[in-house]
Amino acid sequence: NYIVDEDMASWKEIYNWITALGNPTSKDKLGNLVRAPGRSNNIVSDASLLVKTNSNNPNLIFSFKNLFPIELGGIQFSSIENQEFLTSSITFLYDYYTL
Repeated sequence: NYIVDEDMASWKEIYNWITALGNPTSKDKLGNLVRAPGRSNNIVSDASLLVKTNSNNPNLIFSFKNLFPIELGGIQFSSIENQEFLTSSITFLYDYYTL
């Protein structure tokens, strides 16, 4: 789960990644991404998850290798005043991780 920024840039980036992996608007379900070393439109990416202390200092770092999204959660919009931050969820697959 993560906090969605006001421009929804983080949500849209994952949405575009998933859409490019499997094109939902045509019969070609393979999408337009290809696995190519050194290209910016690679199928997979490496990622790090930082677990912080209560003082907001990095405590543990999980490094994920060859990660890609398989599910993007929805966003619950509300017009109620004093609403908490909008959140969404992402599910990833990956080859392995290190600590």
